[in-house]
Amino acid sequence: MAKIESPQIESHLNDLYNSISGQQSSTGEKINALLYFESIVVNSSVSNRLINSAFMNLLVKMLKTVKTPQIRVRLCSVIGLLIRHSTVIENEVAESEVCS
Repeated sequence: MAKIESPQIESHLNDLYNSISGQQSSTGEKINALLYFESIVVNSSVSNRLINSAFMNLLVKMLKTVKTPQIRVRLCSVIGLLIRHSTVIENEVAESEVCS
């Protein structure tokens, strides 16, 4: 991912965001997008970038509203991996009580 130009990274992340958040996305598509998300956040540079972005707000919002158990498990896993692998967590995220 480091060798891809920044506009390409932004486009890719935008596609990922839309797959996770999309009303038109099927449960399977959301789960696959979250599984992919899990695979990329083990890199601390990627994790730092994503934990302090709109992704974290989306994940927390979805965790509060989504009822599908398979998606909820993936959301918890992604949030946990983001927290585990991030080395820089901004105050806004740290104070959001995401763990509660």
